[in-house]
Amino acid sequence: MPHLTDLGDPIGAPIPDWHPCPLPPRAVLRGKHIRLEPQTAADHCDDLWAAFSADRTGADWTHRLVGPFFERDAFQDWLLSAEHSADQMYFAYVDQVTRKAVGNGAFMSMMPAAGSIEVGSIMFSPALQRTPAATEAIFLHIQWAFQNGYRRLEW
Repeated sequence: MPHLTDLGDPIGAPIPDWHPCPLPPRAVLRGKHIRLEPQTAADHCDDLWAAFSADRTGADWTHRLVGPFFERDAFQDWLLSAEHSADQMYFAYVDQVTRKAVGNGAFMSMMPAAGSIEVGSIMFSPALQRTPAATEAIFLHIQWAFQNGYRRLEW
């Protein structure tokens, strides 16, 4: 017998003993090369502004939801708004050696009841691009999601 939504659309069979997943914590996720810290304007603005400013053309902002920012105050205002977003949880990507934030990204489209989450709005500064730390940053997002019961992750 097919399983249907309330609108009559076919869906997969219910998952026995399914429990909603937790929301991502505002906690540090540690790797060998990089750590993900809950992003705050107070802690990360100076590092991220310096790291992202290394891209003089603004091309790194092409696929972002916001930006490019050519003034530090506007960038800081965006960091403040992102810090208090209920829809997205941003993390600063902090290099384990330099202790400087060199990128950021977010958990977004969080649907714990359905076990679905997205990793997006990712930006790697020129210093982070094409490095093991960049790969590890994405891995840490994915690892956290699947270790906490999410069954669907978009990137």
